[in-house]
Amino acid sequence: NIDDDGMCRVCKKFKPERVYHCRWCKRCVLQMDHHCPWVGNCIGLRNYKAFMLFLFYTMVACAYGLGLEIRFIVHCQIGEALTPQQVGLTAVLVPVGIMIMFGALVGVSCLFFWNLYLAAQNRTNVENHKLEAVRHVRSEG
Repeated sequence: NIDDDGMCRVCKKFKPERVYHCRWCKRCVLQMDHHCPWVGNCIGLRNYKAFMLFLFYTMVACAYGLGLEIRFIVHCQIGEALTPQQVGLTAVLVPVGIMIMFGALVGVSCLFFWNLYLAAQNRTNVENHKLEAVRHVRSEG
C-alpha cells in the first residue's frame, strides 16, 4: 500500500520502508506482521515480543494441560477407586480433553516456531508472503 513516492495509498501520509497499512485498524504499522484477532490488534515492531511471549506461554499452558490429562489417566490405571458416574464421565471427557490439548499444542507450536524462524530471517509474515509471490511469478515466467 505504499506508492513509489513513499506515500501510503490509503492514509495519504509519508511512510518509511517496511510500513504496511492495516485495513482492519485503518492505520499504518511499522514492520506489520499481521492483524491478530486473538490479540485484537496489529502485530508489528512495537508488540512483536509480547506476541511471541503470548504464543510461548500458550504453548506451555497447552503442554501442561496435556500433561495433566495424561497424568490423570496414569493415576486411574494404577487403581484409584472411581464411582461408576466418574468412570462414565472420565471415559468421555479425558479423551476429548487430550485431543483438544494436543491439537492446540501442535497448532500453537507451529505458529510459534514459524514466527521464530521469520524473526531469525528479519522478515514479517507480510514480507514473506510478498517474497513468495515474487518467487512464484519468477518460476512461472
